Amino acid sequence: MFAEWLTQIESEVAPETWKTLRGYCTKHLLPYFESTDRITTSSAEDYSRMRLREVTRSTVAKELSALRNFVGWAERRDEIDEAPVIRNPPKRSTGTAFEGGKRDKVRVLPTSDQAEAIIALLPERTPVADYPIRALFTVIWDTSLRIGTMWRLEVPKHYKRGDDVLRISQDIDKSRYARSVPLTPRTRRVLDAICPEEGLIFRRFEYRRVLVQAARKVLGTEHEARHLSAHDFRHAALTHMAAVGSDLTAIGHIAGHKNATTTALYVHNSEAAARRAVARRAGILDTEVDTEAGQVAEKRPAVRPNSSESLGGPSWTRTRSQWIKNPLLYHLS
Repeated sequence: MFAEWLTQIESEVAPETWKTLRGYCTKHLLPYFESTDRITTSSAEDYSRMRLREVTRSTVAKELSALRNFVGWAERRDEIDEAPVIRNPPKRSTGTAFEGGKRDKVRVLPTSDQAEAIIALLPERTPVADYPIRALFTVIWDTSLRIGTMWRLEVPKHYKRGDDVLRISQDIDKSRYARSVPLTPRTRRVLDAICPEEGLIFRRFEYRRVLVQAARKVLGTEHEARHLSAHDFRHAALTHMAAVGSDLTAIGHIAGHKNATTTALYVHNSEAAARRAVARRAGILDTEVDTEAGQVAEKRPAVRPNSSESLGGPSWTRTRSQWIKNPLLYHLS
């Protein structure tokens, strides 16, 4: 039954999602439940408790979500009489962090200056296979698109020379979110230079070795350089958009998130954002905030009321600060 369900939904979800679901079913769900008649509310709770001793709560919640989808599908096909209640683990549960291996993820968030420096150090094309690696990471940094979406961009379906947007279709987006993503002038030039008359813009290739070589010259430690990935560039780009004043709805549209809570996971805390928030609240409007170093440097003293104004004289005003910036135009062309 699990195999039949996977076969049916293969064309309905992104390839990465399908592979993840297949892994959940073959490695965990099928060995534990064996058949649909063993999937009950109590057995699902037992499964949840068992898995919490091995992985984190978020991983268990994803596995149970897959189980709910399977059970709903089986109920619609009359394979089971009534779908059991399958609840996520309690929010107070933390589970068990996975130690070592590929799942020991390290999030590396380069600053804007670091990201630009790494891109500049990348060769135009990979030494052996001749893939356009600098163009790839330029577009990822400017658009924050997923690497899986980048591999599937085609001409003329998603882009053609001279366009000012990327037309993301459902079939190439992990969230099945069709949208138009505006492009910076730099991104347009990069895409115009490499896109063919027809077909894929980027072919899938192994980029990590070349990326790590460039990152070693920019990032602070070897540990960070070795773990830097295209997904880190996506996280960093979305975080930078938030740092320059973009709201979550704009960031979510660009990122391809249907839910604002998902976008919030990509906008990481920073001292620069905290300093800006404090400066705003204190009324320090004529202030230049360094979004990378988290430093505040006054351009000129804020206008303050003189003694006559403070005693009831004419009202005084401050110059409006330029806090809001267009996230799509912050790059230097």
